[in-house]
Formats: sequence, C-alpha cells, structure tokens
Amino acid sequence: MEAHYELGRIYEQRGERELALDEWGIALQLAADHLPSRLSIIRLYLDEGRPADAERELLMAREIAPGDASVAELWSRLEPMRRDGDESEDSAAAPLGPFGKLMREYPGTLGALLVDATGQLVEGRMTPRGVESDRMLGVTLSGARAEAERVASYLQLGDLRSVVIESGVVRLTMSAVDGITLIVATACDLPAGQAARVLERARKLAREHLESLGK
Repeated sequence: MEAHYELGRIYEQRGERELALDEWGIALQLAADHLPSRLSIIRLYLDEGRPADAERELLMAREIAPGDASVAELWSRLEPMRRDGDESEDSAAAPLGPFGKLMREYPGTLGALLVDATGQLVEGRMTPRGVESDRMLGVTLSGARAEAERVASYLQLGDLRSVVIESGVVRLTMSAVDGITLIVATACDLPAGQAARVLERARKLAREHLESLGK
C-alpha cells in the first residue's frame, strides 16, 4: 500500500497525474483509511479545478481524521471553489449519494454504482478519477453482466442473482435491481459472508433510491 502511495507521488512529480491517481486509488483499495493517499487525490482535484470530486473525497477524509489539520486546510481551499462553482447545494450536501451510508457501515466497501440499460450512470461512486471514469466502468461491467446472463440462459442455468469478478485487490459484484445494474466493489479479503451482507444492503439502498426517483 505504501509502495503505491510513493509511486503515485513520483508520477505526480513527473506530471503524470492520471497514473498518480491510479496508484493512489490502488492504495485506497488496499486500505480505505490511508489518509495520505486520499489527501493527495484531493489536492490533485483542487489543482485541476474539480470541486465536486474534491468534496466527495474530503467528506470521507473528515470521517477518517476529523481533527486533522491537513483536512481542514484543504476544506479552506475548497470553500471559494464551492461558492464560485455550478454545483447545487443539494448535490454538495450529499456527494456520496445513496451509497455513502453503505461505505460507512461496512468497512471494506470500496464503492457502488447504478447503471441503466443504456449504459448511463444513474448514481454512485467507485473510482478516484471522477464521474466520467465511473461511467465508463459502469458501461463495461453492465455489458459483462448482460453477457453472463445470456450464457446462463443458453445453458439453462436459471436466473443469475449476481456475477462476480475478482482480482487480487478488489471483488466486483454485479446484480440486477429493478432492471438497473448494481455494481458493488469490496476488498477481496473481505469475508464472503460480509460481502454478501454488503450486497444485500446495497440492493436495499438501490431500491429505495430508485423508488425516490420514480423508476
């Protein structure tokens, strides 16, 4: 984890910011409470003029280290950008969306997305690289779920409750909720029983959110 953090710093010094974000994102997948990586991501977002992304990360940093001076300093940098930006007060008040509660309740939960049948991102957050990266990830994984369901139908395996993709770092679980694809990312070392509870909780939060949207 520290190696990924340090490698991210090297990339940042070279001006390779996307690679730096990748390394810090991996560090957070390994340890979601690694404050130096999260603060580095926040600083980069602020430097790039991305206040909404910075605020999402700052809220999580404040939960990890409520009294940290670096967190307070970054909040002070963010405030003028919030006043000058186009983000609404409502979106700023709940930047983590319906799954913020999930990530707080279950350590080891790395993020969650809702993607509709057209590949559009409905809600959620997963990668540290912003909304566009989340959208692309959602489109790709939604297609993977649809393909798995076609194979299951062809082989007469019955309805699939979920599809799991696992690497050495992260476990991605895809499940259908009222016609919308729910994608939940958890640490790969999270016990299977707890991962199942995370998925069920995420499904409940997703249904509540979709009902509130009238979907």
